[in-house]
Amino acid sequence: MNFAIIDIMEGKMKEKLQNLAIITIIIFSFAISSCPELEETTSGIVNMSYSGALEYRKWLEILDEINEQTSFVNLDLSNCTTATTAGTHHAFFEYTHHGRLFRVFTPLPWLTHHNDPNHDESEKEDIRSAKSKIVSITLPRSATAIDLSTQGQQSSAFRDFTYLRSVTGESIDIVGSYAFFGLKNLREVNFSSLGTGPSMNPAPSAPASTSGVSPTQGHFAQVDDFAFAECSALKRINFPNARIIGKSAFENSGLTTISSSDLSNAWIIFEGAFRGCRDLASVYFRNVTKIGDEAFAYCTGLKTAVFAAGPEKGTAFPINASFVVDFKSVIFYQRVFIGSKAFQRLEIPNAWNVYFATDALANIGSHLDLLLFDHDKGSTSGNAGYGHPQIEDFLGNRLSLPGSGSQPRTINSVKLILPKVNDIEESQVMYGDDETIGGKEVATIFNDLRGRYGDFAVKVTVERY
Repeated sequence: MNFAIIDIMEGKMKEKLQNLAIITIIIFSFAISSCPELEETTSGIVNMSYSGALEYRKWLEILDEINEQTSFVNLDLSNCTTATTAGTHHAFFEYTHHGRLFRVFTPLPWLTHHNDPNHDESEKEDIRSAKSKIVSITLPRSATAIDLSTQGQQSSAFRDFTYLRSVTGESIDIVGSYAFFGLKNLREVNFSSLGTGPSMNPAPSAPASTSGVSPTQGHFAQVDDFAFAECSALKRINFPNARIIGKSAFENSGLTTISSSDLSNAWIIFEGAFRGCRDLASVYFRNVTKIGDEAFAYCTGLKTAVFAAGPEKGTAFPINASFVVDFKSVIFYQRVFIGSKAFQRLEIPNAWNVYFATDALANIGSHLDLLLFDHDKGSTSGNAGYGHPQIEDFLGNRLSLPGSGSQPRTINSVKLILPKVNDIEESQVMYGDDETIGGKEVATIFNDLRGRYGDFAVKVTVERY
């Protein structure tokens, strides 16, 4: 074999390949320069950004351009404005309800899931394909609401956004019902600031202040029913201004913790809001006063919960004619923690009044640390009192009265963690099961538990802080 010939052939081939590479680079550069709105990232995801009025036809044009891409897309709509013509059929429009102005973003889910005579099945499939290519979306900077429709999961705003991973909105106040329902790839949501448009009221300086937010003149930032339900990959949501968390809003989601920067400023948690969040290990809420039925049911990894609402946060005020936020009280409705077998510590450090409904702490673990508050800080005036719970059969069914609670009692020991008291209170002791229980209010809790569940069914101990 003639190695010299091979060397010459290899040299010519290298030269041809180099020339071909140069031609390819020139063609690719020309293609990029002719599409300045596109930017190829190192990860192979295309960045696409738009501005101008986001009307119905404009949104369809954007989806057409996305569908032409062969890779996933980061979509930036932050500079888009509301439609210049009236109507709720646009992707971004102004809407007035009961005197309140909303700037609503909706990616028009009805285009593909209703009998729309303007689009045949082929066009609908193109729209679905385009939406499935969007992996992140930055909403219009002035958008204050995401889809206010309440037609259920079949019309959820982001249906068909199969691979959507992240959502950002600078001014979002309201996330509509079912908005992100069932998006299995959604990982992160960032709604970090309250709306700043001319119709938006400022956030209240204290949760109970009515100067900036009221039922008639303002609005309450909220996550509506089922908004993020079944988002199993969702680990983090940053929405510190949310005041209301709706029914099943995060049911079966992947949240791992709720800290001081996530949803902690909420006032009300409705039924099943976090039900089935198996990865949720701890929660902290500054201002929650009402925790609905099964709000944290079957959160099998949940160990600790802190509800820090207290009278120093402000005075009570009504949300509507029948619903009042009272920061002196924290109310736990039925079966709040049912099935959360790892749950072992509940802190209510500031509330003057605590109310547990029937079965509120039923069917959890076998032991509970319960931290409560003394609003007079151990005063020597004789008026010192703990934020002791007004209780029904909150630990579950009483053996002596089988119909009293629908759920079994699993707790057999409770440690009350209470403030230090003065000598007068400490001398007022109660004895049961060879344990010394100090203080008048402690005796109230002890007697209630003993009267409901039997003398030795629930062992009560006290720790001072």
